[in-house]
Amino acid sequence: MTISGNIGGPVLSIASGIILDRVGEEFAIIFCANLIAIGRINIFSAIPPKKELE
Repeated sequence: MTISGNIGGPVLSIASGIILDRVGEEFAIIFCANLIAIGRINIFSAIPPKKELE
C-alpha cells in the first residue's frame, strides 16, 4: 500500500464536508447524480457492440 492511498480517503472526506457546508445539500445531490450519469455513459460506451450472427 502507498501512503497516498491511505491519505486520499480522509482528505476527500474532509473536502466533501467543507463543500457540503458551503454550497448546500441540493447542489451536492445534483453534482453526485451527474457524476453517476457520466459514469454510466462511460460504461455503456466501453461495451463493444454485439456482432450479428451470419
